[in-house]
Amino acid sequence: MVTPRGPGRIDLDHGPVSLRVLARRTGIPHTAAARKAAEAAEQALAQLAPLLTTASVPATELKFDERWPRVLQLMVEAAKRTGDPTATPMIAVAGSIAEVSLREALAAGAGTVIVENGGDIALAVERGDSVRVGIARSLVDRTIGHTLTITGPSQIGGICTSGLGGRSFTRGIAEAAVALSASASQADACATLLGNATFMEDPAITQVPAGCLDPNSDIPHFLVTVSVGRLAEAMIHSALSLARKKAQELIARGLLQGALVTVQGTSTIVLPESTANLEVTQPGTFKQQRLP
Repeated sequence: MVTPRGPGRIDLDHGPVSLRVLARRTGIPHTAAARKAAEAAEQALAQLAPLLTTASVPATELKFDERWPRVLQLMVEAAKRTGDPTATPMIAVAGSIAEVSLREALAAGAGTVIVENGGDIALAVERGDSVRVGIARSLVDRTIGHTLTITGPSQIGGICTSGLGGRSFTRGIAEAAVALSASASQADACATLLGNATFMEDPAITQVPAGCLDPNSDIPHFLVTVSVGRLAEAMIHSALSLARKKAQELIARGLLQGALVTVQGTSTIVLPESTANLEVTQPGTFKQQRLP
């Protein structure tokens, strides 16, 4: 269902897609562009539905097919760039749908566009404009812990989150693993890797094969986390250290612009100085690391 929320704002709730679109140009709402974005998301979902079997195969095993719809092309490209041989295109599905929608709104004449697909965000900011994006500390309670201010043009085109309580499975123990990247498709894939990187062996952590929870999962044989009891502080810091290491690796490879990861209320930030301004709204709760 497509629902107008006001000038330049459109909501779409269609199956697994829950889209929120804001579009404007030179500060003026652009409702037509927002509607085009919503329509593009509906079309992307319809195009992807008959190709879910392909999208569930490790991307490294897929040979690019120019007949694929754009959404699947983005998914495959993002999964392959991670270098993870187990990554399927589904690692980037939500971000890719948001990215397809964003591109449609820009093609329709919008300058600044924000497309949120269930918490995964694709965005573009025109010169002279800025947007503020709230970053949640947890996918469960959605409490805002940071505010990211992005000015245009920016190198950040996607802000995506993975972790416990999200719509997809995670192999790690992070409540929120947030990836900032040049595109939403790449941010979605990187967020999954960041979340997965936080896994630690501990009696307080319970995992089961993904296939036991969802027989249609694209990773049925992989263990995914279903619950995490209270962890020792040393374990929390070790998990965050693993996340920082993965973030630094992805930044060095040009796949990531920055990362924010939270494990049991303690967060870490890995953010190059060149990345958009990050404003900590609850100082003292977070540990921050900036890269030179």
